[in-house]
Amino acid sequence: MTPFNLEAAQMEQLRKQVSSCCDESDVKAVIDLYPGALTQSDVWVSGKPLDEQLNGCLEKIGLENKDFAASFLLRLIERKWSEEKLRRSVMDKAPSVFHPPRGFDDDIEALMTALSAMLDRLAPQPRFGDLGDDNVFRQFCKARDALEGISKALNQLAALKNVHDALHMMQVAGAPVLDLLKVGADAPADIMPPLCGRVRRAANAALSAELSPAQAEQLNSLKAALDDAEDWLSRADANERAFGLAKARALLLRELRSADEAMFAVSRDFNVRLFSSTFNMTPATPEIQAALIAAVDLADTLRRRLMEHSYWQQIDLRLTALEQTLAQPLGAPLDELKALGFLKAELRGLSNDRLIDDAASQMNMAVLRHLGATAPDVRADVQRQQETYAGMRAAFCTLRNAARSAFLKVDQSLKYDFAQLLALRAPLEDVLQRVPPECNLMVSP
Repeated sequence: MTPFNLEAAQMEQLRKQVSSCCDESDVKAVIDLYPGALTQSDVWVSGKPLDEQLNGCLEKIGLENKDFAASFLLRLIERKWSEEKLRRSVMDKAPSVFHPPRGFDDDIEALMTALSAMLDRLAPQPRFGDLGDDNVFRQFCKARDALEGISKALNQLAALKNVHDALHMMQVAGAPVLDLLKVGADAPADIMPPLCGRVRRAANAALSAELSPAQAEQLNSLKAALDDAEDWLSRADANERAFGLAKARALLLRELRSADEAMFAVSRDFNVRLFSSTFNMTPATPEIQAALIAAVDLADTLRRRLMEHSYWQQIDLRLTALEQTLAQPLGAPLDELKALGFLKAELRGLSNDRLIDDAASQMNMAVLRHLGATAPDVRADVQRQQETYAGMRAAFCTLRNAARSAFLKVDQSLKYDFAQLLALRAPLEDVLQRVPPECNLMVSP
């Protein structure tokens, strides 16, 4: 386990960027959730500019624990993740954020070992006057709400990820009929009903995972959109089936983003402060000390993996939007073509895959050739313009397919990560059963 950290120069650059897109309520909310013990009254001084306030917070938290300062800033970045300028700044100044170590083996082993050792020190059926180790019982009781929330969050993350996986499979496996650059209005849609059914089953399963009302409403809206798309896809008329495919494309654009945002929302509510406080005991055994470090590392690593996944998702949606633009005859606006330059830089920051780098370079050259053929001061040559436009579309397809292949690997890695995390549910449920909601009444004053 290597705690997440940033160099001083990176911290300074990211602090300035974050302070430009957050407000006082964001910083105070993160103070209440970061892993350390300092409170708002310890680090906040009213009346100062936000950038100065944030700098003071990071300095005081860094004195408490140098690793907690990076964890604090990471949480603040996560809170403002919807800001595209911030995402690009993080990619530019601290790309390591998007390259977290894979696997949770060490963290999970440390946490399960500590939880098991602590449970062994409790009475088999704790009751007033017979708790076992009173200190351990108090620790569990103090953090019970957080432990229950984390157990619920693990279920929610797994359920939401399954919905995202089903949507992603619908996008990938449905490409033969959904790809606007390769199919016509009368493309067969026989493969779509089973893919829609898979998404519906994942949504139904997720609705049993104690989701928030807003998340449940979103999934019910997804199911209604699936019903609507399938209805049109089942029509005999080719144009009506084409309309069904258009509805399926719109559904994917909307729901892939929604599923990603829902996972982010669960992560934001992950109370690592109370979770890690479970292992803040005196005296602490080596197992307990290792678990304290693991709790913070696991939360930070999970956050970084969700950021990585989210960035890929944002790029994929932008590629889909460009696909829709390029599907129009000679219809790509100049600004949208120039945006491909940003995509190349971001893809390079996310992946060192040579195929993506080569495809991005070929795409840039194809764009330049088309811009040259359509420049205002160049004599119009419709055939030449059609050729360069076709070349640009072909280069785009190569880039999009390479990017989606890399995204699929990240997607599958995150699925494996969540499967690992589910191993924590058993010891957490054991704690919740042996330390009931009314545990405060069982502890001597």
